[in-house]
Amino acid sequence: LCNAAYVLWVLSMVAIGLALTTARTALAADAHAAAPPPLLDAFNRHPLTVFLVANLLTGAVNLSMDTAAASHATAAAVLTLYMALVCATAILAGRYWSPERQV
Repeated sequence: LCNAAYVLWVLSMVAIGLALTTARTALAADAHAAAPPPLLDAFNRHPLTVFLVANLLTGAVNLSMDTAAASHATAAAVLTLYMALVCATAILAGRYWSPERQV
């Protein structure tokens, strides 16, 4: 129960994201506009690749710096770079390892 506030905060952020995506889909007029955003589509098509890269990046961050002693600015910079790399991995996986792509 010591992390109940954090768990509720994360659940609320996920619920807001799902609500916005659902509202976008419900308000879309045609089928093309109802397609998921490209980043979400890339995450959905390559979950294992994104998961493995995220785990490797987490290990690299934890081994390379003392995360408990990091300043707020350093933590924000590391998290921004971390998410940019995870999102770039999903986009690149979607672009180059797509099942529709023939060799």
